[in-house]
Amino acid sequence: MSVWKTNLSELNMFSLRFRNGTAERRFLCRHMLDSRTVIRLGLVAGAAIYAVFGVLDVLIVPDDIYNFWIIRLGVVFPAIGGMLLFTYSKSFVRFAQLGLSLAMFAAGMGIIAMTVVGKPPASHWYYAGLISVVIYCASVLRIHHVYSLIVSIALFGCYQISAIYLNPTPHEVLLSNNFFLAMAIAVGATVNYVQELYLRLNYLQTRLLISEKAVSEKLRRKADAANRAKTEFLASMSHELRTPLNAIIGFSEIVKEEILGPLGTSRYKSYAEDIYSSGTHLLNIIGDMLDLATAEAGKLTFVECEFDLCKVVDECLRMFQVPDISHGLRISASLPSQSVKVYADPGRIRQIVINLVSNGVKFTEKGGEVCVSLWIDETGSCVLSVADSGIGMAADELGNATQPFFRAGNPYTSARGGTGLGLPIVQKIIEWHGGQLKIESKPGQGTVVTMRLPPERTIIEAPRPLTLPG
Repeated sequence: MSVWKTNLSELNMFSLRFRNGTAERRFLCRHMLDSRTVIRLGLVAGAAIYAVFGVLDVLIVPDDIYNFWIIRLGVVFPAIGGMLLFTYSKSFVRFAQLGLSLAMFAAGMGIIAMTVVGKPPASHWYYAGLISVVIYCASVLRIHHVYSLIVSIALFGCYQISAIYLNPTPHEVLLSNNFFLAMAIAVGATVNYVQELYLRLNYLQTRLLISEKAVSEKLRRKADAANRAKTEFLASMSHELRTPLNAIIGFSEIVKEEILGPLGTSRYKSYAEDIYSSGTHLLNIIGDMLDLATAEAGKLTFVECEFDLCKVVDECLRMFQVPDISHGLRISASLPSQSVKVYADPGRIRQIVINLVSNGVKFTEKGGEVCVSLWIDETGSCVLSVADSGIGMAADELGNATQPFFRAGNPYTSARGGTGLGLPIVQKIIEWHGGQLKIESKPGQGTVVTMRLPPERTIIEAPRPLTLPG
């Protein structure tokens, strides 16, 4: 509704002209250029209708048929034909309204001329042609409603001169004729007004959409450029940071393991372990940031092959059996007895499992449980589920769980740390594989994250044929 009010405020509601002169000129130019074909067809059809009504001359005015056809051929058709030719000129857009108004006036005056030269009943009946002229021209020829109304009123006045003074018509007949002619003028003016109002509002709406599209396109280009710059920056920085970090991690590991000899003081070894742990953690964060940026740019690399998903899950779970990592949690698995082979990127799938189990461990208190399940559903899809008995998430947090850098807003989450990049990366990897990620959670009741790979990635081996003895 506010858009309509804004659009209407730009128009003079009587003349339907734009208050801004530049906008009015642009509209008229575009409107006339777009309406040329309609106007030409309207002029040709109008001339054809005018000619068809000439058949009545043979029936009603056989004695004056030549005078009537002189009017048609000598006045009306030249006016219509001249206007038709004018639509092909370069000056059409500038003088279109004047030319169309003159063509309408010429067609109406031809009818009035017939009421002047015709004998009764032709002088009484032929006025009806004015009804066709005022309605047809107002609704078809794209004449501005003010010009159309002026021409219609002028024709109405000329008909009064003809019917009262030049070829008098009985008063009761004239009263009836004037009533129907006035109604025709009112209908034509109303149709013309509404039609032009919607044309102008549609023009405003189109211009607004074009303007908004241009702004949106400009913003999109800026966002793309910013995204590319971000990806390039992260790629460059990750390289610059990884090189010294790898050196720090490598040398701290040498010191921690006392490979070159004893340190002499146990505190030095503790410091080396802290350096090694912090460096490894920082390197993992940098790797996650680069993976996310690369995934958003659609440049994440994948190496697909056939592998046993049960084996990958089992290898990942072994990493979390260490007490320092499991934090006193029970980590269990429900895996099929036989192998589950899939066609995917084993490295990326391993990354998914580690991220999901890490989240379960991170957000579950000591004494809780994290359970990993793997199965093939009835559709043939390979399904991996990681359920924990941790703090869970509220409904509003659940909607943002896969947004980069999001972490559930509670002190326990903050204490556990994390960058909020794990689930976004998981989702990108799953989407690339054509799969789906589903998260179910309630505060205090834990979280269940389910990964589903499409059936076409599951490799179901045909059973070996039974060999009978003998």
